[in-house]
Amino acid sequence: MTDWDLGQKLIEQGACSLDQVREVLSLKERMGDLGAMAKPFARLLLERGYVRRDQLLKAGVPEGELPPPTPEEKPAEAPRKPAPPPPP
Repeated sequence: MTDWDLGQKLIEQGACSLDQVREVLSLKERMGDLGAMAKPFARLLLERGYVRRDQLLKAGVPEGELPPPTPEEKPAEAPRKPAPPPPP
């Protein structure tokens, strides 16, 4: 899937705007023009706060292409049962 295709998918999902997609595509192009190693499109969208990790996954971005989830993005753990009291 091209960056533009992913951007269109995210726009259709309501995850981000056309202006945000264009901004990140332009940023990625400028980085390349400067000889900098351009980050993946999906990662740039995520880092700029334009989309959430779950929105990228829903759009078909493989989890391996994304940075590890932050503590805020990780699902909440089920509460642990307290340890039973020691025998008398």
